[in-house]
Amino acid sequence: MPRTKKSIAEDSVPATIGFRLDPETAAALLSNASSLKISPHELARHYVVKALQDSEASDGVEKSLEQLAAHLIAMRRDLVISVETLLLTAGDLNEEEAHEWVRRNLGK
Repeated sequence: MPRTKKSIAEDSVPATIGFRLDPETAAALLSNASSLKISPHELARHYVVKALQDSEASDGVEKSLEQLAAHLIAMRRDLVISVETLLLTAGDLNEEEAHEWVRRNLGK
């Protein structure tokens, strides 16, 4: 779990960031860096930058999915109202029968 001492202003963030890894993670980093023929420091930097970029991208995707879900809910509600209206005006059903048909067939 990350330690926090105090809030750091963006303009005072150090150019060099350091952290410790447990032995297993350090060995995996060294192995991956060796196979890529780069230093473990370069690979660790790449992983940190990539994780930050992926986090920003996933925030946008999550927001888009939430908006899509809201639109689908609204469309489903509109569909239910439209079908009930059609059943009442064009069909031979009363209001209770139309509600029952929608509940059975559209799950509402």
